[in-house]
Amino acid sequence: MSIAAKPQTIADNEQRGYDAGKVAERKRWWNGFTKNGTRKHWNYAFFQLGWNNDTYDPPDDFEFTIQYAYAMFHSSEMEDTKKALDFTNLGAAASDVFRSSKLKTIRTITVNENVTFNNWFVNCAELESITFEGTIGQDISFVDCPLLSADSIANVVEHLAAVSVKTTITINSAIDMSAYKSTIEGKGWTIVQ
Repeated sequence: MSIAAKPQTIADNEQRGYDAGKVAERKRWWNGFTKNGTRKHWNYAFFQLGWNNDTYDPPDDFEFTIQYAYAMFHSSEMEDTKKALDFTNLGAAASDVFRSSKLKTIRTITVNENVTFNNWFVNCAELESITFEGTIGQDISFVDCPLLSADSIANVVEHLAAVSVKTTITINSAIDMSAYKSTIEGKGWTIVQ
């Protein structure tokens, strides 16, 4: 290696070391915040203004285990949950989970027929994309979500359970639901706009 190339090599190595240190520190912080991945109580975890696209950055190998989720993302300023969220083990009704957040994308939400959606999407006016897995069996409302994509609506409708008791899906009036009305009603749901 020439003497002229050494300063650049040193600078490159210094940057790689700095970047590796930042990744390690982020992982260490998340391990503390999540009790080394065992945290199940997420009430108010990402609540309010301190959480944004920069401060909310879970490691690639992190997975949420959620048992309690009251106001988990309430009023946060981040645009993307960046991770799948599994709500199938909720130990209690969770309300206001995403309320008043700036989220545009909610990655995969896994639910079952027992998950209740009390005010989960209230004031989520910027929400464009949401993906469900599992079965939606309780009343759910997207009345405050005028930007929800056609793919997201199709996904929600696909995951509605067949019900025998009055169950309601509420959709923002800006969204055309005519293509889904017969499918929704065929599963026993009432659609409100």
